[in-house]
Amino acid sequence: PSDPETKRRLEASQIEMASVQDKILYQSNVVRDAREAFHQAEVAYNEDRRIYQEFQDARAAGAIFRSLEPSCCPRCDVKVTDERKQQELKTHACSVCGEHVGEEDSTLRDSDLKAAKTASTDAYKVEKEALQKEIKRYTLLDDRSKYLSNQLEALSKQFAEHGAWEKWDREVAILEARLKELSSEWPQPEEDEGSDLDEKSEKVLKAAHKVVDGKIKEKREDTLTEVSEMITYYAQEFGIEHLTQATLKGNPSLEVIVGGVKNTFSKVTDGEKLRYKIATLLAMIHVAEKSGVGRHPGLVMIDSPAAQEMAPEDLEALMSGLAKEVNEFDHLQLFVMAREDPILLKHIPEDHLRQARGNDYLW
Repeated sequence: PSDPETKRRLEASQIEMASVQDKILYQSNVVRDAREAFHQAEVAYNEDRRIYQEFQDARAAGAIFRSLEPSCCPRCDVKVTDERKQQELKTHACSVCGEHVGEEDSTLRDSDLKAAKTASTDAYKVEKEALQKEIKRYTLLDDRSKYLSNQLEALSKQFAEHGAWEKWDREVAILEARLKELSSEWPQPEEDEGSDLDEKSEKVLKAAHKVVDGKIKEKREDTLTEVSEMITYYAQEFGIEHLTQATLKGNPSLEVIVGGVKNTFSKVTDGEKLRYKIATLLAMIHVAEKSGVGRHPGLVMIDSPAAQEMAPEDLEALMSGLAKEVNEFDHLQLFVMAREDPILLKHIPEDHLRQARGNDYLW
């Protein structure tokens, strides 16, 4: 596809990715609440089952003991008289201790406990189904996020490759124009010696092309070396402590060595990608201002840094590093758009802060 079409698809995927990330954050809270409700229902369900089972066991044991006909008290050996046994049949008072031994209270108790167990069982099933439903929604959103992440990576690579092709196309056009200028200044040969002079002109032009091309490559390599050194410095400032070397190449691609292991930009985590991007941008601005090669308008916008699966300690490192390094550039304007977070507020001066509270609008 053409570059504008790739750019359109890339921007659409980025917008959808931001929306999905917000939905995932919301859904994770929903799942957490559903899990807590399910846990409470499960505790009540198990407790009511236990109480009802204990009641049934106790009633069954009581029935066995009530079927016995003791002849004396098991404690003091006083004989149980026939009169007491007859009295038990009439009044349901135990012939040994005199307590009531009827079934009415037991039946009522059984009904109450069974109703409580049924209610807690129904609540347990409802909360379990609700939890499974919310987990399924979260899984679908997570799968969509992974798909969009892969799509964004592919589109970004395609868009970068197209941009690199346009860059080198411009370089070729510039060199061709310079060669044309050199050839126009060369004396035109006479008709009788045209062949010999054309060969000389071609040799001179090839030599000039070689010199110009060498100068361009030399300048490019020097510039990329400086930029790579600054990327390493800024990335370390942003919390990638075990980074020993970052190398920006002209194709363009970024290779990093972290803890002695070589890796590429496309294979690092989303949080590290964001920090490498910011480090690369600041490194290019720094080298451009120092050497006079290239210019930057001075406006940098970072959207929701914490959404890139970044741990709080990494976000802290990024914001503290930005707060420290941004003062290096007099003309640079840096905007960070995000939900309110103590880590962000810690590093943003009050007079540089705009917040929307309650139902207020930000702008």
